[in-house]
Amino acid sequence: MRAMARIALQPFSYAIAFTAFFVTVFPSALIALPFNEQTRLQISAPFWKIFANIILRVSTFSQIYVQDQRAQALKSAPPKGLYIANHQSFVDIPLIISCFQIPPIMKKEILYIPILGLCAYAAGAMVVDRKNAGSRRKALVKAQTRLIQGIQALQVYPEGTRQKNGERPKDYNFIKKALLKFAYEKNIPVHPVSLHGTKRVINSKTGFINHGQKIGIFIKGPVNPSDFNDVEDFMSFCWNEVIEGHQRLQEKLT
Repeated sequence: MRAMARIALQPFSYAIAFTAFFVTVFPSALIALPFNEQTRLQISAPFWKIFANIILRVSTFSQIYVQDQRAQALKSAPPKGLYIANHQSFVDIPLIISCFQIPPIMKKEILYIPILGLCAYAAGAMVVDRKNAGSRRKALVKAQTRLIQGIQALQVYPEGTRQKNGERPKDYNFIKKALLKFAYEKNIPVHPVSLHGTKRVINSKTGFINHGQKIGIFIKGPVNPSDFNDVEDFMSFCWNEVIEGHQRLQEKLT
């Protein structure tokens, strides 16, 4: 009976998600599109947050646990710095957006999805072709420029792609470190973000939603490069903070 009820609920859940998208994100993207990057983000960010919360709380009935260690001044002001997170599933995106709105680096395939790609671009997302070395280099330069000019904030997944082998974040030796190194060189604070449980919300093979899953996000305070004498120590500390936060979420939610 539960399985049948879950199947019957799928079209309603997706209908709610699509309706919310076209009521919130899409109109704001059309309004924001003609403006510069910073203005586009200011216009669209509140609507992305509304949409993210509808996805999590209404479409998927997710039970959300949030632990945010940032100072109140950082929570209320537009985010600054480099935010790094482990990557488990597409649900990571709304979970992060529900807490803070920073344009991420996204793979080019998303840009080609009708309407969604337009909305992501209007919100300031950066595009990269992960299979093209030239595209990756251009994206890195744009990311570095963004961190020191204009918005001065960026959210990235150093693992590069979703973790497919279990839920534990990848070891430090297997993550991409170029932006962490740049943050150290330019004295840009890094915020470690840990995610847990999002992998179970949507079945990657069937697309079915597993309603009512426990998911969590742990946002830590800034790690300042000036507190470290060595770039390797700084980068490994930042990523170990992500791993440690994930372990704490796992203990809390399982």
